[in-house]
Amino acid sequence: MKDVFYIARLTIKKWFGFQTEREQEALDAHQEILNSTSQKEIEENLESYNVIDLDAEWDDFENLLSVHKKTSSHRIISFKPYLKYAAIFVGLLVGSYFFIDNQDVSGIPPVIALNELTSAQITLEDGRVIRLNASERKEIRNKKSEIIAVAYNNEINYVSILNTSERQQHILTVPFGQNLKVRLADGTKIYCDAGTTITYPTHYYRDTKRNLHLIGQAYFDVAKDKDHPFIVTTKDMKIEVLGTQFNVNAYPENLNTSTVLVEGSVAIQPTKKPKASKQFLVPGQRAAIQSRSGKLKITDVNTYNATSWVSGKLVFKKTPFNTILETLSRKYNITIINKNEYLSKQLFTAKFDVETLEQILEAFKADTPFTYTKKGNTLTIN
Repeated sequence: MKDVFYIARLTIKKWFGFQTEREQEALDAHQEILNSTSQKEIEENLESYNVIDLDAEWDDFENLLSVHKKTSSHRIISFKPYLKYAAIFVGLLVGSYFFIDNQDVSGIPPVIALNELTSAQITLEDGRVIRLNASERKEIRNKKSEIIAVAYNNEINYVSILNTSERQQHILTVPFGQNLKVRLADGTKIYCDAGTTITYPTHYYRDTKRNLHLIGQAYFDVAKDKDHPFIVTTKDMKIEVLGTQFNVNAYPENLNTSTVLVEGSVAIQPTKKPKASKQFLVPGQRAAIQSRSGKLKITDVNTYNATSWVSGKLVFKKTPFNTILETLSRKYNITIINKNEYLSKQLFTAKFDVETLEQILEAFKADTPFTYTKKGNTLTIN
């Protein structure tokens, strides 16, 4: 019943145009509820928009400003000394509206309202759910009552069990407002961001591969094991490694899935194109696959920008304001509704460390004035 009310609330938000793409995917997964709305109207609206290349558009915009910087009345807003909590740079990208196609949701894990969970949880092979409390030590046991993992203080440590043939799959769900670290039995470390779901085997044996499925964002420090390739699969991308460090961002609301390589080497392949040739990354490169077209693009990047969240920092570079709000929503476990169309068309570059949500919003307000109200766990920007 709770799930029905959750979907009903998302449907109402859709009617008024306030839904996020994450919420749109949840609606797609419950097609029986969407059938009560006008599918034809939705399709007609989608046809009027196109997904654009943000990097290319921004480069063109910067080039235009550099040519006309002496005569144009429009200027790039520089860093302002009165911004106590962050230095923000904003540029305008006109007419950028983003949508995702309806997708086949068969095989996708059940929809969980991550912003409504109060704690992280592990779903075991037999369907049992273990809820985790940072201040409480919990032992996780297999069917033989052997301890296979210990959870405490936002960390889960799996232990190595010799001569075991059990191959269990665990599903870890991290709610909004929390981060969690997992150490697998092989020594691999996984840092899971807020709003992330990851499926993984508890142990490996013989010639099996280390297969994981990710929805959300995680940073991997993979233990080297040439006999057991490490494979991370998302809805758009398959990443295969032997031992390396890399970040994967695969939140459902994203227009693309991306991998940033910090150390070692990884092979990238589109999930929807299993026969496509693998593309290899070197440290300092980012591979992004567009969800809509399946197009793969590799660029050189600053790895710090992609991995700073692991140490609790927020770094945005030429990021749409609505994307920033999605990140803040996950980090601070709050529903954010943006009714300000002007802000929706803005790109920001900003860096935050230990600031509260209110301090972050005030920093943005100092650069681009707006108002906001907060009622319960919902914040509305006007």
